[in-house]
Amino acid sequence: MNLNYNISIKDPQPEFVSLQHAKNHLKIDFIYEDALIQGMIDSAIDTAENYLGWFIKNRDVVINSNAFLNYFALEFGPLLGSAFTVKYLNKNNVLQTLIEGYTYQEFYGAKPVFYYDSDIPFPEVGKKSNTVQISYVAGVDLTTIPKPVYQAILLIISDLYEFRTDRAEIINTRAMALMRPYKKFT
Repeated sequence: MNLNYNISIKDPQPEFVSLQHAKNHLKIDFIYEDALIQGMIDSAIDTAENYLGWFIKNRDVVINSNAFLNYFALEFGPLLGSAFTVKYLNKNNVLQTLIEGYTYQEFYGAKPVFYYDSDIPFPEVGKKSNTVQISYVAGVDLTTIPKPVYQAILLIISDLYEFRTDRAEIINTRAMALMRPYKKFT
């Protein structure tokens, strides 16, 4: 079954690393590089997300399919909260919301999954493509992010600020060491 993913960053984003905190970490108090430092904050968070294998910034994720699936692993996560919606076009091509059937479950060391209750029959769907749409918000509650991950992001910001030219080492090894226990290897 072919799944089509559409991922967009939610606006507005909750502030994870403030400009002022980054400037305090860099030990600077002038304002003429604020835009540059804000860009470095965004880049450092993106770098951490890429290394960790999970989203820090909240994103809307929409998964489109031609039919209902019994089971599928979540490629992009984690699911923020427990809310997700399943909509589908019925055989008359009228948009409906599935009230029950899918359950979200996380397993240690594996990708989270959606699975469908086998006791509930699938509703009939239309013949158009992308008749089933599952949507959720991926990301984490910023208050639960481990302190070492936050410190690693500050180290990456420092690296970006101090070494503004290209160099062989892309990510700070100390930052990687701080984030390694929280990396998803799935």
